[in-house]
Amino acid sequence: MRLVALAVLFLLIPARAVFAAGDGKGEATVQWVRLTHAGFFDLYDEHPEGFTLRFMDGEGRELAMEFHAPDGTVYLDDTTLLFRGQGQVSYAEGERFCYAYAPDYAEEFCWSYFRSERGYREESDDGMIIDFFEVLPGNIFVERWGSDWRSRF
Repeated sequence: MRLVALAVLFLLIPARAVFAAGDGKGEATVQWVRLTHAGFFDLYDEHPEGFTLRFMDGEGRELAMEFHAPDGTVYLDDTTLLFRGQGQVSYAEGERFCYAYAPDYAEEFCWSYFRSERGYREESDDGMIIDFFEVLPGNIFVERWGSDWRSRF
């Protein structure tokens, strides 16, 4: 009987896990949905020229910008760590997104992405970093620095 109840429960739950999470301002009613790899690939379909993720803290202050080029290359300008680098994203088990910026960093940095009516949020694998991001069409670095933007990485 318990097995039947679990099977029914799984049929009623959407394919993406949903949970309540706060946003640093005491709002525990926001429903965040895990962004799957397929959902992330949809961003490339929506923006074949690539897209930029603009990361912000809970107050809306910009922390970093990350351009995802159509060829899969990622360009990170992290103003909090004073780091600029070029890397690759890998799509890891558990719908995680892992970024490698070798030779600057030997290890990968892995994140889980979530979506809600408020926008997007990321959480580091260790749960120590949670911030928010928005998806901007195209390459914002071109707008900021001009056609020679790659020389900054």
